[in-house]
Amino acid sequence: MESSAVSKLKESTLSHDEPQNISDILKELKATTQLGQRLEEAQIWEHWTAIAGPELAPHATPVGVKDGTLVIALESSVWMHKFSYRKSEIIDRANEYLTQDKLSEVFLRLKEDLEDLLPETEP
Repeated sequence: MESSAVSKLKESTLSHDEPQNISDILKELKATTQLGQRLEEAQIWEHWTAIAGPELAPHATPVGVKDGTLVIALESSVWMHKFSYRKSEIIDRANEYLTQDKLSEVFLRLKEDLEDLLPETEP
């Protein structure tokens, strides 16, 4: 049983008589599949220090993106307060790394409230 994304890819790219460039196929997969969306969002984690800034980044962890909202877990209410003043900067910087679904909001939560969602870190 094929996924709808694979079916669409076969119809649009692979059904041509001529060979297709692999980079074109990968671009189409990135643009039309959930995996592509997740790869796009991964840019936030990869460039987190540049997005949040070197002062703020060590005190927060991006948790996920849903419906254009970036969820960030913070160490303490002090850092949550500092981040709250920089939300628009964070959105603008993150959107520089995204080509598809852009962020429109940042949702701040304390790490202790999101412990079930965060990866474990070594002491």
